[in-house]
Amino acid sequence: MADLLPVDLDLEAYRALYARDEVWTPALERIRIRHALPSPLLRAPLGSHLVWYAGATHVIKLFAPLFPSDHEAETALLPLVHGRLGVRTPRILADGDLDGWSYLVLDRVPGRPATEVWAEVPRAERLRLLGEAGEVLARVHELPVEEPAAQARAWTAFVRDRLTSAPERDDLSPALRRDVGRFLADLALLPGPDFRAAHLYADLTGDHLLLHPVSRGRWHLASLIDFGDARVGDRRYDLVAPGLDLALGDGEAQAALVRGAGLENDPGVSSHGLLGWSLIHAYVDLREVVPGGGDPVEAPSLAALARRLWPPETPPAQPR
Repeated sequence: MADLLPVDLDLEAYRALYARDEVWTPALERIRIRHALPSPLLRAPLGSHLVWYAGATHVIKLFAPLFPSDHEAETALLPLVHGRLGVRTPRILADGDLDGWSYLVLDRVPGRPATEVWAEVPRAERLRLLGEAGEVLARVHELPVEEPAAQARAWTAFVRDRLTSAPERDDLSPALRRDVGRFLADLALLPGPDFRAAHLYADLTGDHLLLHPVSRGRWHLASLIDFGDARVGDRRYDLVAPGLDLALGDGEAQAALVRGAGLENDPGVSSHGLLGWSLIHAYVDLREVVPGGGDPVEAPSLAALARRLWPPETPPAQPR
C-alpha cells in the first residue's frame, strides 16, 4: 500500500506543504477510521504540528519526523500533569504511528486561545489571568523530576550553547548585537551549585492558554494545551514566553505573572535578567515581539531594551 504521508521530508518541504490540507487529509482520515473517531475532520487553526479536530470531542495531532522530541515531550509530560495543574489538559487516548510519523489522539479540552480574545478581556481580568497563568507554571515547576543530576547537566549544556550563539542572533541591530556577550556575561544564567532543575512548559504563549467566558467581561482560565516544547531547567526561563506574548512592556502585568509563579523574591527576576533569558530563549525572535515591521530591533542599549520589554512594576498612585 502506498504511503499516505511524505517521506524524506526536510524543513523547507514541510513548510511548503504545511498549509495544503489535501496533502494531509487522507492520512488523518486513516487515523480517524483506525481509532473509530467521530467526524467530521476539521483542521485546527494553530500549531506548528498538524492538528485536526475529530468531531467535537477528539483531537488528532500528527508530528513530523523532523521534530521527534516534541512527540516524546508530550507523551512524557501529559500523563504527569493530568489533574495536577488546576486547569484542564488533554488526555492521551491513543499513541500511534503512520508511515513513520508519530501521532496522538487526545480528548478535546474547552476554551479559546487567549490570543484570539485578549483584546476583549478587561485589564483587571488580564492581570488576574496572568497571575493564574503564573500559578499554573508554579505547579508545573513542582512536578517530580527524574534523574535530576543528569537533567541539570543537560540544562547547563543547553544554556552554555545558547550563551555562545546569542551574540550571532540576527533579530538585533548590529550595535546591540556587539554588546550581547558582555551583557549576558554580567548575568548569572548558568546554574550554580544549589541549582534545582524543574519541569518547564517552556513556551507558554496565548496560543496555548485557553480561556472560557464566564459572564460579561469575565473569563476563566480553562485549559492548557501543547506540551511539545517542554523541558527541564531553570524556572525563570518559563517567564519569557508569556511575559513577552501577553504582557509586553507592561510592568504591572508582568509582575502579576511573576507573583503567580512565586518568583517575585528571586533577585534574578529583573529587567536585565529577564532580557537575558529572552536573548537565550529557544523560541524567541524579537522581530516578532517588538513592533517594527520585522526589522532587527533597535535601542540605545541593551539596558534600554531591557527596560522597554521588561519594565519595573509601576507602584499604584497614592490618593491625595
